[in-house]
Amino acid sequence: MNDNWPVFPSFVKRYFEAYSDNGLSVQVHRNNLVIITLEPERLSEPFSVQFMDGQKVVSEQVSVSGKRKRGGRVLGEGERLAIVKCGEENIEILSPMPCKLLELNLDLLENPQHLKEEQGWIAILMPDPRKLHKYLSKHNKTQ
Repeated sequence: MNDNWPVFPSFVKRYFEAYSDNGLSVQVHRNNLVIITLEPERLSEPFSVQFMDGQKVVSEQVSVSGKRKRGGRVLGEGERLAIVKCGEENIEILSPMPCKLLELNLDLLENPQHLKEEQGWIAILMPDPRKLHKYLSKHNKTQ
């Protein structure tokens, strides 16, 4: 193995810009898709994840199709996506902006430890570009 090979940043670090929002990491792609993750320093052992649709627990994937992502659930700002239970603390993961919910990371139900890793995203969202840019103008970009 050659030790002189360059080390490239991960896919997420190359193509997404991260913004911090009250313990959430909002990763924004150039095409305006958003990945929601939890900042790792918020997690304490043991922890588990529950996905929510309002007050109801969700255990099945959102089904979307087509260019306009038909079937994506429309979310308002502040709607509950998930609850992460860290020891005695319950962290509510809320939609940071009005958007369509495209996908939930249901792998976290069985493997919540992935929240501490790059594959530990919680949800993929598709916000309206104008509302996304308004949201980004109010939040700080992180490294």
